[in-house]
Amino acid sequence: MTSRLDILLIEDDSAFACLAQTLIVKTRGVHTVTHVMRIDSALKELAHTTFDIVLTDLSLPDATGLEGVQTLRAFNPSLPLIVLTSQESEELAIQALQCGAQDYICKDSVAPNILELAIRHAIERHKIVCDNERLIAELDAQQKQLRRKNERLQQLVETAHRFVDNVSHEFRTPLTVVREYASLMRDGVLGEINEEQAEFLDVIGYRVDDLNTMVDDMLDSSKLEVGLMGAHRISTPAVSIIERSLAGLQLKAQVRGVDLSFDANADLPEVFCDPEKVGRVVTNLVSNAIKFCAEVKGRVQVSAKYSHGDKDVRISVSDNGSGIDEDGLSRMFDRFQQLGTSTQSSTKGFGLGLNIARELVDLNYGKITVDSTVGEGTTFTFTVPLDDWSEIVRRFAERLVRNDAAASVVLVRAEAADDQSESCIREIDAFWRFTERQPDLIRMTGPGQWTLLITCRAAEIGHIIERFNANHAQVSRNRPVPLPALTFDTQGCFAVADDLDSLLDAACQAACLV
Repeated sequence: MTSRLDILLIEDDSAFACLAQTLIVKTRGVHTVTHVMRIDSALKELAHTTFDIVLTDLSLPDATGLEGVQTLRAFNPSLPLIVLTSQESEELAIQALQCGAQDYICKDSVAPNILELAIRHAIERHKIVCDNERLIAELDAQQKQLRRKNERLQQLVETAHRFVDNVSHEFRTPLTVVREYASLMRDGVLGEINEEQAEFLDVIGYRVDDLNTMVDDMLDSSKLEVGLMGAHRISTPAVSIIERSLAGLQLKAQVRGVDLSFDANADLPEVFCDPEKVGRVVTNLVSNAIKFCAEVKGRVQVSAKYSHGDKDVRISVSDNGSGIDEDGLSRMFDRFQQLGTSTQSSTKGFGLGLNIARELVDLNYGKITVDSTVGEGTTFTFTVPLDDWSEIVRRFAERLVRNDAAASVVLVRAEAADDQSESCIREIDAFWRFTERQPDLIRMTGPGQWTLLITCRAAEIGHIIERFNANHAQVSRNRPVPLPALTFDTQGCFAVADDLDSLLDAACQAACLV
């Protein structure tokens, strides 16, 4: 101990007090020792003097056993303390340390080097303890602050989401009225109209559709941003998705003088996807193509082909517009990004359509690409996976790992306990649409049977099944005839990045495909 220390010695044995002071003098430092014989005297000294360490006996006139240690520690928790006693007891030593002492030394073994090391180590240990307590207190405070901020953030997210929902609803109501009244006038219900009036009413109709698309984009963007966008993937014909989407776009193309055509193989197989989400992609891409294709003799062609090697249906949307330069191609999928065109600003939206299209394609385990030549036109192509369970599970797992390398999946089989009629199956399928989380994968793999791939840890699956049952009970309460009961059988938990092959085998076995 080369630095100077102020030491408080509490000892009622004058002879040992003198010995202790002599031993301290023999250490390498020049230290000041204040000697008192009672705890109350020590407290008075501590009240007006700053000490670096306290050495105390356990047997004092006004405190016996550990009473003195407890009193001193309560008075000043930050002061290092060493017990000097003639009682050689391992149990008592442990109790002293538990009460806050940094060391326990028997008087019979005291020597200058032992005392020096004990004092130095006691000060260092107590400093570490105090630092740890301070860090723990700071960490607790930060955690409380973080929890408060997270709660506030969650409230803001929910408020923002409700706001977008409410605004979207408020927009849609008057827009629907405008469109229906314009349609009635266009059909001559209120009297004969001339050709120019019909053209104007057609413009009103497709402009209202543009506004509806903007509302959908705003709502979808909000849900995607906070992870609330749901997805209910089913086996469905690819052609029917495209035809339903194009039916509402023909008028828009006609008003703008654009030739909109669709070409697909007659034997196009079924795909596994969320039809509504894929339809939104088609709508966004075709609407975009209609806006930006050539002003004279504009052409938009939609095609769908079966890609045997990739187990995909490839859907392409081509236009003969002005094309996109390299800078535009590099940023076209960014949110709120408008690409420079000669098209009138009245056709612009929020710049969300292409970003949403990419996210919805990814949500359905596909990919989107773009090929464009300035002055000639642009082709967007996106893929939708075939209804091949093994391939779907593989893409599901690959998407999970891209988002979280440590993701795990629990495999569960669900079965309708009683009624397995066609109408019952449709109702339970609708229940899954209401219940399914976006990161999960649910597929009917037999009459009244479903295979569930739930993204969670093994310890969490019980809570998720409880939520399924709670949602089932809630839906049943609102029906004249309750839904058939569902039973759940957990098949295993898989770390996706490490156990992909095991997950594929188990998922195929659960679906009775092997």
